[in-house]
Amino acid sequence: MQRLFPRFWTFFIGVIAGSALTLTSSVLAYRHQDSPAFQDAARIYSILQQIQQFYVDEVAYDQLIDDVISAIVSHLDRHSDYLDGNEFAHLTDVTSGEYAGVGVELAVSETQVVVVNMFPDSPASESGLAIGDRVVSVDGFHIADEDPEKLLMGMRGQAGTSMRLVVERDGFPEPLAFTLERRRIEMSSVSQRMLNETTGYLKIKSFTQDTPDEVAGALISLKQNAGLEGVILDLRDNPGGLLDSALAVADLFLDEGVIVKTQGRYYEANVVYYANNGDRVSGTSLVVLINGRSASAAEIVAGALQGNGRALVLGEQSFGKGSIQSLFPVEPGNGVLKLTTAHYFTPSGLAIDGKGITPDRFVPSEVVLDSQLTPIINPLPLKSVVAHQGDRKVQIAKQDFQLRSALQQLNGVD
Repeated sequence: MQRLFPRFWTFFIGVIAGSALTLTSSVLAYRHQDSPAFQDAARIYSILQQIQQFYVDEVAYDQLIDDVISAIVSHLDRHSDYLDGNEFAHLTDVTSGEYAGVGVELAVSETQVVVVNMFPDSPASESGLAIGDRVVSVDGFHIADEDPEKLLMGMRGQAGTSMRLVVERDGFPEPLAFTLERRRIEMSSVSQRMLNETTGYLKIKSFTQDTPDEVAGALISLKQNAGLEGVILDLRDNPGGLLDSALAVADLFLDEGVIVKTQGRYYEANVVYYANNGDRVSGTSLVVLINGRSASAAEIVAGALQGNGRALVLGEQSFGKGSIQSLFPVEPGNGVLKLTTAHYFTPSGLAIDGKGITPDRFVPSEVVLDSQLTPIINPLPLKSVVAHQGDRKVQIAKQDFQLRSALQQLNGVD
């Protein structure tokens, strides 16, 4: 598996393995019984023993240990976490670009879980599910009663097994139930097309192991169009992924310059990453699209291209996830500690964490119109709906206004 932070995994394996503390009876034989470390471990061990022996319901000891570790890590920051074997396998699937599941993408909010995309030729796309369906339950477990993130992780599993999904759909008075059989799903993180004779469009959904090769291939395809003059790189709704992949993708658009700087407490966490010669679309103009859900690796790429003057960044302020997580094995067992080890900074030295990338040109995702506008660019016709703003009727553009603005920017339309 590709590392989330180069060299850090190897560097820390020996440290973690050499200092690991197992909470078993052997701790009582530890020679330095007056040390703070021993006293703290003894307190935790004593609490675990009391729960195991006297708590009203039987609790699995392994689960208690996982909960203790998770509780400790949860006080660090929102990105550090303890992953058990299943959660680590899920992370591996996400970054590898392949998994066993049903091929559905879901948007999770505080109030609902909504189907936002289905992969072609997947169990989800063949089942009758529809974009916009709201998930009610997974295998009988209701979304409202469980942690949605962990419950939805159960949608992945062994190929050939089945799962039951219940959803609500607008226009249907009763929930709809679907039984889907899991199978291997290959997720492409990149798509591309020509918007017109001179402008190419490249969308990156996430940064997986295969993303740099997919982007390189997409650029070759776009360059086959002799009239190519500009490229729109769409990083909206991209939650991030692997640092190595972000570095490689940024390098595909740069000949030189700093891509990103990382800073942390340990020596190897302080690195400056430079681009190598080899801009794959040299001579073409570049516009990068970002929004409030562009995060982490997506922000590295946007910041690198903006900071080196290679691209105009257009859209909304990005999410502001400017930290790097490294993976540490927790032994004995198959758990993994995902720990924030560094923050990253733009080529000019600006911190991204908690702030995000500021676009060169702010363009909101929805625009209130005083009157109906005539579509001026094909294939992006302007559509609008009438809404109320107080007592005033207004029209809200429902087209992809940011993409339309990027296309205007490259085509010289004011």
